[in-house]
Amino acid sequence: MGWQISTISGGLTAILLLAAFESTLGQTSFTNRAAGTISLPDANTPASSPCLNGAEALSGRQFENAQQLLWLCVLSNERQPQDAVNLTFTYRALRNYTEGQTRVAAEIERAPANEDLHYVSAYLLFRTRQYEASMKELTAAYVMKQDDWRLHQLFALCFVEQKNNSYSEQEFARAIKLNPENAELYYQLSRLYYTEQRFSEALDASSRAVAISPNYAEAYDNMGLCYKANGDIPQAIESFSRAINLTERAGNKDPWPYINFAVLLEAQSPGSAISLLEQAVSIDPQNADANYYLGRSLLQNGQAENAQKYFEKTIAIDPACASAYYALATLLRARDPGRSATLLRKFEELRSQHPDDHAGPTRACSE
Repeated sequence: MGWQISTISGGLTAILLLAAFESTLGQTSFTNRAAGTISLPDANTPASSPCLNGAEALSGRQFENAQQLLWLCVLSNERQPQDAVNLTFTYRALRNYTEGQTRVAAEIERAPANEDLHYVSAYLLFRTRQYEASMKELTAAYVMKQDDWRLHQLFALCFVEQKNNSYSEQEFARAIKLNPENAELYYQLSRLYYTEQRFSEALDASSRAVAISPNYAEAYDNMGLCYKANGDIPQAIESFSRAINLTERAGNKDPWPYINFAVLLEAQSPGSAISLLEQAVSIDPQNADANYYLGRSLLQNGQAENAQKYFEKTIAIDPACASAYYALATLLRARDPGRSATLLRKFEELRSQHPDDHAGPTRACSE
């Protein structure tokens, strides 16, 4: 594959390649919100198959039941590659990653030649930010099956977190070659391009994603960011509006289209920005960026007291959010100079510790 684990540098990147998926399930098959469907087993699968029943339970958002059935599936001879992917979706929904790691480790001991188990293990390790361990599991699976798009996709995501973007791009290309009708792969590649400020390429990749999956809300959201970066504000507004419309229609709990649109409108229409950010906070009250930007918009609109409340909440959610300390210090400079000075010192401390820690032009707080 053109890389060695021993050469990978440590450290995290706060770019939003995967963080954009935190509030929702992913985008392949079941992940394709646009399609709203999952990949069901083929016609030869028995009607009583745990693979079929698990996929149907997942489609119906019966995650605990789906997880039990899909485990039976992944351990059976009927399993297909998508079944292990579907199993990982249940862990995304239930967030019982530690429980999953314990089980998959035991199953690997019993069936070490099952590449799907290594893939599931790698996925769970990735979700808990154990990137080196994840890549070792991916390598074990890769030795068994080199033409598996799932492995290349997850390698790509690990490389992003290891700040090896060139390797990441290569792995996305391999995954796309193996699975060219997977909208999520194009979306994730578009996120990579966006974080590298390759906006035209990001737009092309996002366009490929929506061509495959026309209701892909995140892809439209990313297109909005790219149009904004290119200075095409009308197209950015159209893309953000469509992303929000699709998000609401699908019943998804993703605050980012609202946040990104609000940041675009912040200067021109503070009232509209406040409304969007209030929706974002109602969707995800623990999203530090939604709270920070709501505080900033309120302050710009002359609502200092309310703004302080949201800056304080941002710091409580994410004590490493340097922008919130600076905003609150500025707000309190005249009213409480002592506390303002303390907040500024904390801001400088955080900036010195993480001078390059950012997640793209919209994000104020790191993951």
